[in-house]
Amino acid sequence: MEESKNDSSSDFVTPQSGVMEEIMKKKVLKIIAGMVALLLIALILYVTNSFVGNPISKILVKHSVDKYVTENYSDLDLELNKPQYNFKDGGYYVQAKSKTSIDTHFSIVCNGNGRIRYDDYETYVLGKFNTWCRLNDEYKELIDEVIEKEFPYESDIAFGEIIEKGNDFSGLEIDMKVDISEYAKNVGKLVIYSDSETITEDVLAERLLKIKEIFDRNNVKFYSIDCVVQTPLKEDKKGRDSISVRSFLYQDIYEDGLLDRVMKNVKETEEYYKEMDEKKDMQRDN
Repeated sequence: MEESKNDSSSDFVTPQSGVMEEIMKKKVLKIIAGMVALLLIALILYVTNSFVGNPISKILVKHSVDKYVTENYSDLDLELNKPQYNFKDGGYYVQAKSKTSIDTHFSIVCNGNGRIRYDDYETYVLGKFNTWCRLNDEYKELIDEVIEKEFPYESDIAFGEIIEKGNDFSGLEIDMKVDISEYAKNVGKLVIYSDSETITEDVLAERLLKIKEIFDRNNVKFYSIDCVVQTPLKEDKKGRDSISVRSFLYQDIYEDGLLDRVMKNVKETEEYYKEMDEKKDMQRDN
C-alpha cells in the first residue's frame, strides 16, 4: 500500500508547473513569429532594393555627384534630379539638366558606393545627339499630323526623320533654332508604306506624286523618301508582296519621266537589299 502511494505522488503535476509550460510555449511561439517577421522584412528589403536601390547608396551617390558637378560642370548651371537605381546593372545615375540650354542634359553614372563611373556629356551634348533628337522629334510630329489628317491609304508604317543621324552631326549646333519644315528641305526623310492590291512601278509612281502633293499642300518639306507599296495584310499575316524605292529625292518627283526614274530606283533598291542579305548570310556563316 505504501509503495502504491509513492508511485501516484510522483506522477502528480502541480498547477504551477502547467502554467509554466503554457508560458514557455507562448514565448517560443513569439520567438518563432519574430524570426518569421524578420525574415519577411529582410525579403521585402531585398526585393525592394533590387528594383529601387539602397537608400544609403542614394545618399552616397548624391554627395558624390554634387561634388563632381561642382568640380567639372560649375559653368553649366545644372539642375540635378534625385539619384535613380538601374536594376539592370545595379548602378545608380543622376540626370543633369541645364536651366538655360535646351540641349544640355545628360546622365552621371555611379556604383553603389557613390563612386563616379562616367558621364555622357561628351556624347549627348557636345556630340549633338540631344540636338538631333529634339529636331527629329519636331519633324516627326509634323509628319504625324499630316498623315493623321489626310493620308488616303492604309498604312502600317509612316514617319519622318532628320537624316543627320547617319552622319557626325557636324551640320548641327547646340540649341539651334530652326523652322523645322524649311530645315527639313535639305535633311528631312520620309518612310512611308501603303497598301495596294496592285503592285507595279506605275502604282508606286502615282503614290509618290500623291504624297508630294499632300505634303506640299501642308507646307511640310522633305529631302528624300523611302516609299513602299505592299499588298494588304492577309489573315495569316504572311506572304505580302511589295515594291519600293529607296532615298528617292523630292526634286525627282514630277510627272515627266517619273516612271523611268522609279523603275531605275526600284532595280537599285532590289540590288541593295540583295547585297545586304548576302552580307548577313556571310556573317551568320562565319
